[in-house]
Amino acid sequence: MKGDWVEFTSEFEGSTWTANPDWKIVDGKGADLASTCGDSKFFGGYKITGSGSKITRKFNLPPHKRVRVVFEAWKIDDWFGEDYIVKVDDLKVWERTFGFGDPGLADICGGNGFENFAVVDFVIGHEASTLDLLIDSTLAKKNESGSFALRNFKLYFEKPDTCATLYTQCNYTGKLYKILL
Repeated sequence: MKGDWVEFTSEFEGSTWTANPDWKIVDGKGADLASTCGDSKFFGGYKITGSGSKITRKFNLPPHKRVRVVFEAWKIDDWFGEDYIVKVDDLKVWERTFGFGDPGLADICGGNGFENFAVVDFVIGHEASTLDLLIDSTLAKKNESGSFALRNFKLYFEKPDTCATLYTQCNYTGKLYKILL
């Protein structure tokens, strides 16, 4: 990746993490925020995030010019052409349709269907001091029939360009020049 990138946060890696309280599940089913499937621990998942649920997080960022978001988007159990959706500041930035016949399906969790994931990895221009992340789906079934989750989340930001400011006269007067360093 070109540019001066900084890792802002890295979350939901391994199986012993605790969720940052800034992560929210809206209209989730039950009090749990995490689920376990085989040796994997997910934020969201079985009986937690399904039909009507959303995962949200607001990030307060230092000055930057672009952001990169990377994570595993998991579909759990039965999906029949439904979409996994990622939005930043209400703008849809990533979408994937999962179905029953997708390649790579495996019965990792047991239950009614098969699991699969896609790697979400996108870069967008973003200079606001806050970033609102929303993860959603078009699932229409009960949470025990189909759900969604995430793992291995990373957020990076690209540092803004640094400039030197020069004036043609003393005391910050005269013509102003900005030189990119």
